[in-house]
Amino acid sequence: MRMEDSILKTMAYSFAILTMYTLSRVVYSVWWRPKSLEKQLRRQGIRGTRYKLLFGDAKAMKQSFMEARSKPMALNHSIVPRVLPFYHEIAQKYGKVSVSWNFTTPRVLIVEPELMRLILTSKNGHFQRLPGNPLGYLLTRGLSYLQGEKWAKRRKLLTPAFHFEKLKGMVPAFSNLTGDVISQVAFGSNYEEGKKVFELQKEQAVLVMEAFRTFYIPGFRFVPIGKNKKRYYIDSEIKAILKKIILKRKQTMKPGDLGNDDLLGLLLQCQEQTDSEMTIEDVIEECKLFYFAGQETTANWLTWTILLLSMHPNWQEKAREEVLQICGKKMPDIEAINHLKIVSMILHEVLRLYPPVTQQFRHTCERINIAGMCIPAGVNLVLPTLLLHHSPEYWGDDVEEFKPERFSEGVSKASKGDQIAFYPFGWGHRICLGQGFAMIEAKMALAMILQHFCIWWRPKSLEKQLRRQGIRGTHYKLLFGDAKAMKQSFMEARSKPMALNHSIVPRVIPFYHEMAQKYGKVSVSWHFTTPRVLIVEPELMRMILKYKNGHLHRLPGNPLGYHLSRGLLSLEGEKWAKRRKLLSPAFHLEKLKGMMPAFSTSCHDLIERWKNLVGPQGTYELDVMPEFQNLTGDVISRTAFGSSYEEGRRVFELQKEQIVLVMEDFRNFYIPGFRFVPTRKNKRRYYMDSEIKAMIKKIILKKKQTLKNGDPGNDDLLGLLLQCQEQTDSEMTIDDVVEECKLFYFVGQETTANWLTWTTLLLSMHPNWQEKARAEVLQICGKKMPDIEAISNLKIVSMILHEVLRLYPPVIMQFRHTGERINIAGMCIPAGVDLVLPTALLHHSPEYWGDDVEEFKPERFSEGVSKASKGDQTAFYPFGWGHRICLGQGLAMIEAKMALAMILQHFWFELSPTYTHAPHRIITLQPQYGAPIILHQI
Repeated sequence: MRMEDSILKTMAYSFAILTMYTLSRVVYSVWWRPKSLEKQLRRQGIRGTRYKLLFGDAKAMKQSFMEARSKPMALNHSIVPRVLPFYHEIAQKYGKVSVSWNFTTPRVLIVEPELMRLILTSKNGHFQRLPGNPLGYLLTRGLSYLQGEKWAKRRKLLTPAFHFEKLKGMVPAFSNLTGDVISQVAFGSNYEEGKKVFELQKEQAVLVMEAFRTFYIPGFRFVPIGKNKKRYYIDSEIKAILKKIILKRKQTMKPGDLGNDDLLGLLLQCQEQTDSEMTIEDVIEECKLFYFAGQETTANWLTWTILLLSMHPNWQEKAREEVLQICGKKMPDIEAINHLKIVSMILHEVLRLYPPVTQQFRHTCERINIAGMCIPAGVNLVLPTLLLHHSPEYWGDDVEEFKPERFSEGVSKASKGDQIAFYPFGWGHRICLGQGFAMIEAKMALAMILQHFCIWWRPKSLEKQLRRQGIRGTHYKLLFGDAKAMKQSFMEARSKPMALNHSIVPRVIPFYHEMAQKYGKVSVSWHFTTPRVLIVEPELMRMILKYKNGHLHRLPGNPLGYHLSRGLLSLEGEKWAKRRKLLSPAFHLEKLKGMMPAFSTSCHDLIERWKNLVGPQGTYELDVMPEFQNLTGDVISRTAFGSSYEEGRRVFELQKEQIVLVMEDFRNFYIPGFRFVPTRKNKRRYYMDSEIKAMIKKIILKKKQTLKNGDPGNDDLLGLLLQCQEQTDSEMTIDDVVEECKLFYFVGQETTANWLTWTTLLLSMHPNWQEKARAEVLQICGKKMPDIEAISNLKIVSMILHEVLRLYPPVIMQFRHTGERINIAGMCIPAGVDLVLPTALLHHSPEYWGDDVEEFKPERFSEGVSKASKGDQTAFYPFGWGHRICLGQGLAMIEAKMALAMILQHFWFELSPTYTHAPHRIITLQPQYGAPIILHQI
């Protein structure tokens, strides 16, 4: 029993000693040591809050943060009380150097630039990154988290990736967005590959910040609660994606490949060296760091810059003038970027007012003496960049004002006196490695945005100039203008079909219909940041369409629209004039006469197909829209390219899909460089464009071979183009030939097919006119194939086709853009204004066509086009007007008359009960739900 008593007594003593030791350590940690540190700091005159057991100022800090965040602030730049409310109060109450408490650790706040610089430049190893919640390591364990010798080696390794010569080589990639830039220049990949990384890191950043704001219990990160599990899941997902990118990169690094064109190549090269201390895990951590820091800081910097330039339009205009003077509309290169002084001043001032990192931290691992202060080990130093940047002592009484001119002589002379008080990227040996990278990226992005968009000052200035002349309309709304209202009215109008009448304007252009009714014939609305002057006055429209001094251009817009065609319609000036002169001979009357056999062959094939469909029963229900698309596709293939519809079928199919995507682009706000982001739709656009070009090149190659075999080659448009392209003095390239082919495939099929579709539908609705037209055709042509002379004598058919063009014009709006200030009909229209010429509104105006304007009355055109509308004014512009009038209108008219005449010879037709009347626009005016008719053979 004595032995047992002895053991129990020993165990009791041991437990008591362990308990006493544990209690003493707890007391030391939560009371004695904090109070000792407080006493040492106060002896040196450092004032601040008193230590409160265990939690220090954590509760007060959290409360001030929540209060500040609970409500928005006034529209000014005095952001410190909202962003760093607790430290703002501490600095105001206790001075430039003061102490507060993060749980049990004292935090010395330093708002003195020279002292901050001494701390940031200290190299003796006594200052280290802030110790804290190890959950923060999940965000990254890369360069910014390393210390001592390991940090120095890694920094030396990464530095070459950010040398100036390296940055110059990255400039082409900078034309994209920040996420894509980081992916390309750092990892040789694109944004789509890294998109999931960015999304996961955003979520991880929120969880990490939450962890930093709470008291951390050692070992708590291993407790499998919901948020911890989420943190580790995100971390494993990010690592898996990065490993995939690394593996892909390794496969491209063949023997002898230097692999150092990007950061990842450089890391992998070093990692594979025999004396390297880097592991593959280290490579992953550096990738995590550069994905996070590389996107987050520059994206926020650009966001604040755009917002501040919206608030300060005078500086926006100054920056734009500088960009346009140095770069024009060309893509900025490295030399141009270096000359953008005003842009640099603006970006530096934004960094001063809204630095991405608002505070920096250091931790004393040993007692140090600095600037007469003795700071004991175990103290956190808080260097609040934001407080320093907003201090009147170093920046003057106008510290809260946006004044980029502070930086006119550079960073060193921006703040008052001799002190530099500007530390957005840190300072000293640990200054941000990517600051040069970020500056070039920000300048490139801002320059390109300023080249293409005006955010406030310019739109308001244009609005003022237009309103001075009595032009009424909507007021400009920041950035989006009337885009939302326009989209909403379009969606509402399209959501339901209309009655079986011809009052189509409220459905096809509802927004402009409302504008004209509310504000009159000349009014202004807003397409995002650009004013659009609506003109519904025929004589003024004609003057604009005839305007020849070069100040009126095609509508500038979304470059994704170029996928449809870069042909004649998209050209301007001398280049347009040369191309128009080159193409005109293909549409002369003698040339059109020579195309009659091709027209008749295509129409004959259509008639035979319909006869087979009707069969012995003598009747058949048919959607004529795809039928006419096939017909016009075959005609344009034969007459323009000497081929058949079968060869071009895939081109037409892809162009239909492309039209839908182009219209979607035009209705949305375009961000410069967005077309390079590999989204699903962008990839589809580029795929279709490459497919179309490949098929057209195949047709061109076939045509070239016939030219080599002695064919004169000028019987069709393609032969004419190739003949001109091969002349020694020709400026046309083979790509120009491809673009013209794309244009004629699209225009040659789309417009005439829709014209014939609407004609068939209207003759089904108005059978009396169908009978009149048939009687004329049978009288002039009988059952024979119509020839050019017979077609010229079809007056009633011509009247019908013109009336269909009036009621259902294929192109319902035309646009022009003022490149310079113009004076026209007593109006002074400034540069940068879109002119909207709504053909459909003009064609449906009672003022120019009478009270029966919405009725189908072909007799209006019995005396020709010039006398169809009321009075002396011509109010009929289905093919445009002036020098840019549609080149193919003669071809379209002969094609439409030939097709209609042959259909009338062999069939009569009525509207199907399944037809739904719903005209809508997809570039051209089409029936939304098809055009079913019931066909009867005669």
